[in-house]
Amino acid sequence: DIANIEIGGAPRQGMATMDGQGEVVAGLVLKLLGANTNEVIARVHDRMERINEALPPGVTAVPYYDQSELVGAAVRTMTTALWQGALLVAVILFLFLRGWRPSLIVVASIPFSVGFALLAMQLFGVSANLMSLGGIAIAIGMMVDGAVVIVENANRILTTSKEGADKRALIASACAEVLQPLIFAILIVVIVFVPILTLEGVEGKTFRPLAFSVVFAMAGSLVFAVLLAPAASMLGLKIGKRPTSGDQPDFYERRFAPLVRFFVHKRWAALVLAASMLIV
Repeated sequence: DIANIEIGGAPRQGMATMDGQGEVVAGLVLKLLGANTNEVIARVHDRMERINEALPPGVTAVPYYDQSELVGAAVRTMTTALWQGALLVAVILFLFLRGWRPSLIVVASIPFSVGFALLAMQLFGVSANLMSLGGIAIAIGMMVDGAVVIVENANRILTTSKEGADKRALIASACAEVLQPLIFAILIVVIVFVPILTLEGVEGKTFRPLAFSVVFAMAGSLVFAVLLAPAASMLGLKIGKRPTSGDQPDFYERRFAPLVRFFVHKRWAALVLAASMLIV
């Protein structure tokens, strides 16, 4: 005979309080690896309603921390950053391309590249989370680079050509002129993110979605620049719109040319400026 067995309480292992209002009974829902957080939480909410219906009077189960609020806030933050970034890029393009036709063609590369990235993410099983959407936000400014080069070069050649010239041949020549450096420039950006794709463990789970989304977005921008931008230039740009002789320098040339001449003449000033900015 070593003990008396009686009905009683188990030894206390810890305690939980909520909002400083005293002790509560706490429960934790764990989702399976790879499960969709929002789907799991939606099913938990549905089950909680059924659980509350079965609990004794005066006892209720209420959410204390709902991760879907964090997920929703993160998605809203990145969505806001995406449209604000796209709007800012569009404004800059309209200012510097000096024409609404080429600007619209270039701006169209943003929704195309974002859509391309989202479709590729779905195809390859990359979830839309804070890091993956952040990757698309990072790539917003780079998405337009290829289209800018193609459209600006095509617009330059068209506007300095005579009426009646073969528009198709001019655009084909303009695109072929910059195609190779354009492809290499975009590939360099993609290659920079390749090492992140090799990360494993927590680092890989955290940062691989960002690298994937950037790579997908840049791939979409390359498709747009190589295939769609020339076709859109054929449809949207005008040939021989302004004369080639007797043009007055525009605002950017008047303001920028003296600055360039100064730094070319005094190269040490450019080096000092660059070094100062690096130190700061």
